[in-house]
Amino acid sequence: MSVRVRRFGLPWGIAILAMAHGVAQSSGVRPDDPDTLKKTVSLGELIAADPQRTVHIVYVHGMRADGTGASDEFRKGMCRYVSGLCPKGSAPEKETRPLPLGAVPAATYLNQPIWRSGDEWQASTPFVYRYTYRRANAAPIVVDEVNWWPLLFPAKCRFIVYPEIDLSGIDEKHIELCARGDAPYYPWLTPTERDTALSHHPVSGGGAWANAVAKQQIMNWGLTDAALVLGPLRQYFRQALNLAFDYATQFEGKDLDAQEFVVISESLGSFVVLDAFGNLDSTAAQRVGARTADLYFLANQYSLLQLGRIDGLTHEGPGGKLGAPIPGDSPVDLLLRWAQTGHAVSPGGKFGVAPRLKQVIAFSDPSDLLTFPVPKLKDKNGSDIAWVVNVYDRNEWSFLRLFANPMNAHTGHAGNDGVLKVIFRSQGSQ
Repeated sequence: MSVRVRRFGLPWGIAILAMAHGVAQSSGVRPDDPDTLKKTVSLGELIAADPQRTVHIVYVHGMRADGTGASDEFRKGMCRYVSGLCPKGSAPEKETRPLPLGAVPAATYLNQPIWRSGDEWQASTPFVYRYTYRRANAAPIVVDEVNWWPLLFPAKCRFIVYPEIDLSGIDEKHIELCARGDAPYYPWLTPTERDTALSHHPVSGGGAWANAVAKQQIMNWGLTDAALVLGPLRQYFRQALNLAFDYATQFEGKDLDAQEFVVISESLGSFVVLDAFGNLDSTAAQRVGARTADLYFLANQYSLLQLGRIDGLTHEGPGGKLGAPIPGDSPVDLLLRWAQTGHAVSPGGKFGVAPRLKQVIAFSDPSDLLTFPVPKLKDKNGSDIAWVVNVYDRNEWSFLRLFANPMNAHTGHAGNDGVLKVIFRSQGSQ
């Protein structure tokens, strides 16, 4: 036994050093522009500026969502950093609001219907969990957790995860998830399909373990979300977000000017939010977007998605006309449209003397495979249209800087204390 440990194992001293190195790498943050970060207004400052003003946070999950709870870690952090917000033994008020999207669409995938019945369409209804934090002698703080993942499940479960058992192999976690029938889930895979999948021997023999895991987690359960969001179903994601923002405007009868809106979005959720802000038919989302000066992006794909909307190409080619360019705003166009929409808070608040520049604080873990920096938003003269600060943090310890779990790197921002310190920092602190 001792011989095996010396031959194949890692000596304890080196293991401890490796773990310590990894932990060190998971702490701290590095902004790409510290001076601009100092100019921005943190969420902590916004809350403290006018205690009688409701701060309404709309929290939108990103790709790879497995269910509810996207805002849990953030809300725990908010309780730690906002003094007196969560007295011991207290809990926020919770309300659920479905976001119904109308009649069943006749959507198909390779001639197979995505939704085969009204019950299946109903099961795909997005919804909002609203958490209201009451404060003594102060206006409440509201967190709306927008859950749009139910729209993604039927196509992913039935057309990607299930057929993959013959290629990369069995993705036990997501097969079980796709077969759950307890609310808010729906059995997109029947018990028979689940049992068949879990006991199936892949025709291909299956992929190498690490490759299979990476494909199942990142491609099958991650980038498929982007394919759905950017395709013809985009109108339903826009509609869901518009309904969510409409619900936000109705909090206790307060109009837009009586609330300060902040959006915190994860990964692909940032594009979903801006796509709703920029859609002419999303009137409620447009109104909230115009009144929102603060966006916090926890991992995003703006630079990557922008490649699908290269500018400056003509209709002509060597052989004649090539056809019209793909219509629609690019991801950065959506950001620019939001940034150029005026914002001013009501007089009397600390930041309400004059309109302030909008701001994007984008957090990225260098070990995340699915995140990219947000481009700076400047006019032709080089002046800021909005403040954009990319903040680099580490959510997952790395083994001797050789490997870090990319899934945890992608999703760990909301529970990262360094990230929370930036979001809730007080006036003058780093």
